[in-house]
Amino acid sequence: MMNIQETSQFDYEHQHKPEPYVGNCYLTPNEHMVHKALLSVSKAMKAYELLDYLRETEGVRAAPTVYRALNALEEKGLVYRLVSTQQFIARSTVAKTGETCLVLICDRCGSVDMIEDPQIISALDANAAQVKFAVRSRKIEFVTTCRDCK
Repeated sequence: MMNIQETSQFDYEHQHKPEPYVGNCYLTPNEHMVHKALLSVSKAMKAYELLDYLRETEGVRAAPTVYRALNALEEKGLVYRLVSTQQFIARSTVAKTGETCLVLICDRCGSVDMIEDPQIISALDANAAQVKFAVRSRKIEFVTTCRDCK
């Protein structure tokens, strides 16, 4: 049987987990700051643009702080790196391991959207296999014009 002190410690540990979490993914304070900033701007940003934004809004001075956070967020599946433009976009949920998105980028306003379609990915993998290529990584980006810019 637990005494009152043990019960209080047990309750505290199970009700007050460190914040912030996104899904089951713990974020350090810097990761949380960078993720929150990317979500708030609702567009893709280059690392130096994000650094400038965080200098203005959060007083961040050190570039490595932002770069380390972006790398960690990408590994955790909360940030997607656009290969064609070297920009980053936040995901509001953690990407599943091995998940591939089709990324649509408006070349006029820079807005970005993602489509998850396993059938398209399977078809592309099958086509690669037919010509004797084994897909190791997928980054599929389409340069488009969004609905607002048409």
